[in-house]
Amino acid sequence: AARVIPFVQAIFGRGTAWWTAYYFLTVSVRVDQIVVMMYNTALPTASLYETLVKQETTAILNANNSSQRPAQVLIGVPTYHDNGPGFHDSAENMLSGLRGVTAGLNSGEDTSHFGGVAIYPLWLTTQSDWQTYNHLWLGQ
Repeated sequence: AARVIPFVQAIFGRGTAWWTAYYFLTVSVRVDQIVVMMYNTALPTASLYETLVKQETTAILNANNSSQRPAQVLIGVPTYHDNGPGFHDSAENMLSGLRGVTAGLNSGEDTSHFGGVAIYPLWLTTQSDWQTYNHLWLGQ
């Protein structure tokens, strides 16, 4: 599948919004943990967002794993329930975020430095979001 990032950059004019593998590699030798917030992508559909999260989870882990001192990596999953200029809650949500992270983790790459997901923002996370989390992430 084609990378989603160039599509986002071209269509939505967000050319400088994404960090490179070099950035993650450089940061990883200086920190113990990297938490990547995967929201405000302006993607209009859940399937595009899932693909982006899958691809970025894989790319970030690959870059981090290349480091002499890999950091623990967490991927942020949004639980906003409104829409804004760069955010569509029908696309970016607990369900599509967890599906994307899971697909990235199941892509065959080394996941030994993956630390989990970071849910944001806690104060807007609903009972339904927690049920999705418990079902998809915890298998309950």
